[in-house]
Amino acid sequence: MIQNIDDFVKYIPTARGTHYEDIAPFLEEAKIWIEQEFFGKDLISAIETEESTDSKKTVDSIICLKAYSTAIPFLDVIQTSNGFAVVNNTNQAPASKERVERLLKHVQERLYFHVDNLIACIEAKPEYLEKWRLFSRFEKLTDLVYWSGNEFLQYCGDSIESVANIADAIKNNIPYKDLQRMRSLITGFQYQEISSYISRVYFDDLINKRRLGTLTDEERKLMGNLKIIVALYIRNNSFKAEEQLKHIVNSMVTNIDNFPLYKGSEEYKVKISERYQNQQDDATYFFL
Repeated sequence: MIQNIDDFVKYIPTARGTHYEDIAPFLEEAKIWIEQEFFGKDLISAIETEESTDSKKTVDSIICLKAYSTAIPFLDVIQTSNGFAVVNNTNQAPASKERVERLLKHVQERLYFHVDNLIACIEAKPEYLEKWRLFSRFEKLTDLVYWSGNEFLQYCGDSIESVANIADAIKNNIPYKDLQRMRSLITGFQYQEISSYISRVYFDDLINKRRLGTLTDEERKLMGNLKIIVALYIRNNSFKAEEQLKHIVNSMVTNIDNFPLYKGSEEYKVKISERYQNQQDDATYFFL
C-alpha cells in the first residue's frame, strides 16, 4: 500500500505538489475498486505481501492511477461558505483545460494497460490464478476467449473500426473497455456459432480448463484458433470463420477418441449423420 506522497509520486510524477492527506481517501477507494471490480481481496492481499515484485509494482500502479484519475477534479477546488472556489497559486500558471483532459486520458489508458498486464501475469502463475478463482466475479471476468484488452487487441486489432455495428466500441482507445462493450457480441459468436460446431459442452470445458490452468499444448493451440475465429466474426468474415471451424471439427472427428466430450455431444451425432451414405450392402439400406 502507498504510505506517503513520495511513494505516490514514483507512479504519478505530476502529483509532486499534492499533499498525501488529500490523496489518501482516493487511494483507499482505489484499492476497494481493484478488489471488487477485478481481482478480489484474496489475490490483492497476497500480492501486497510480496517484496518489490513486478506484480506488486503493477498493483501499486493501478491503485495510484485509479486514485489520481478520481481525485483530479477535486484537487484544485475547495468549498467555502460562499460556494466553490479554485485554489490560487501565484507561483505557477494554471494548466489549460485541454492539458488536464490529455492528462486524464493518459492516466486512464495507463490504468487499464496495467490491469491487462496483471491479468497476463496472473494467468502465468498458478498460485495467483488459484487466488483469483476465489473471487466472486472470477467466472464472469473469464467467460470470453479474450481475458484482457491486450489479448483482444492482439487478435482483433484496428480493423474493428471499420465494422459499422461496433464503431462506438473503439472511441476511447482503451482495449479493455472496448472488450467489455463488445461482451454480448462476442458471447453470441462463442455460444451460437462456435459451439454449434465443436459443441457447447466441449467449448465450456476449454474455458474451464483455462480457468484452472490445465490446458494442454494442443488445447492452447485450439484456443488460439478460436480467438482468431471470433476475430473473423467481428470483422464480418463469417465465411472464413466457418471454414476454419469445419477444419477444426474434421480434425477432431479424425481423432475422435481424443475428444470424449465432443464424441458424446449432439453436435457430433449430427456431424456423423451427415456423413452417412445409403449403400445397398448396408444393413440399414432403405429403398427410395
